Amino acid sequence: MSPYRILTGTLLLIMIIEYFRNKQFILPLRYVLFIIFLIGTSLIGLEPKNFNVFFQYIFISILAVFIYNMIRLITLDEKEIEILSFILLLIAGIGSITLLTDYFEVTKFNLLFSTEIYKESLSGRGAGLLGGETNFTAARLSVLLPFAFYLIYHGKYIKGLRFFYIGIIGTIILAIVLTGSRMGMLALVQVLLFVFFHEFRKSSIVTKLFSFFALIAIIGFLYYSSSVVKNPLVSVERYKSLTSIAELNAAGIESGVFDESLLNRFILFWVGIELIRKDPLTGVGVGNAKYIAPKYVVTRGNMKYLHNTFLDIGSENGLPMLIVFILFSFMIVYTIWKSYRRTHNEYLYYFLIGFWVMYFCWLFLSDFSNKLYWNFFLPMGLYLQTKQIDK
Repeated sequence: MSPYRILTGTLLLIMIIEYFRNKQFILPLRYVLFIIFLIGTSLIGLEPKNFNVFFQYIFISILAVFIYNMIRLITLDEKEIEILSFILLLIAGIGSITLLTDYFEVTKFNLLFSTEIYKESLSGRGAGLLGGETNFTAARLSVLLPFAFYLIYHGKYIKGLRFFYIGIIGTIILAIVLTGSRMGMLALVQVLLFVFFHEFRKSSIVTKLFSFFALIAIIGFLYYSSSVVKNPLVSVERYKSLTSIAELNAAGIESGVFDESLLNRFILFWVGIELIRKDPLTGVGVGNAKYIAPKYVVTRGNMKYLHNTFLDIGSENGLPMLIVFILFSFMIVYTIWKSYRRTHNEYLYYFLIGFWVMYFCWLFLSDFSNKLYWNFFLPMGLYLQTKQIDK
């Protein structure tokens, strides 16, 4: 039994005991409607081979409710929020450090996943404990990175750890570079822009100077990081391949100028749109997109996942579910943003950065069962949203 299952099982037991003791269990109405749509549309066309996906949706939906109620029970204030951010930063730090030690063959943690993941960590693309596969690892590190900057700029209660935070930021950035993930690099750049432009605009002259030199230092560190990759043809060249998007035409594809892996992603995007177009109301059935997609791309090798969470939802659960999911997410983001504009609580701003970066990464990953989303961002987003409504 994995540590995650042990932890979640313990959490569920504690929350059940607390519910019977205090009888203060709450189900947010918006979340209930969202889950009704998710479970209801997942039942349509459900096949025995996909029961595990369906039961996983039920489990993570219930777990999100319990975590939401646990947060309410604690009644987070600034100190608890800072401690929670510190815990998230430790998780990101462990994930990035294990990626580095695996990448340089000091450890072999990736054997916990599969031989394929381990070989990938030796090929020039790092893969760590936080996500296993390289792109998942890059996404999770990018999503957690904003909380490190929150602690540096706005931490008040955990003293004397600024250099520790800077060190963790460095290891996270280096780990993202070593994943060779183009999505991860684009997400990293967004985090840096959101953080430094925000802090530079609103802070004192001292903080402005700190932000300016910190950004210059990070740019220099990014340049250094690209020099330590094992195989530039695997990692650095993947970043350079983004420039080939300008050559997305018949001539560029035929001449080989346009990057092959990017072309595969564009083809899969078209496949996802086509699946939604054919079954817009009910979808092809939960868990089935990965089996149907290869039939459209038989000449492109072993391609199955659509690599786009939104297309996964739309193609498997139907367009109505996708619309409900987007509206549900927008309401959370919009309510928290309004709360930030009114209160200028900086945690809300940094939480929204992480929330947005997760959705950005979902444009390139099939990752709807992401534990960070269901175990933290969703219940925490519901809490922050409800807290605003209660006021």
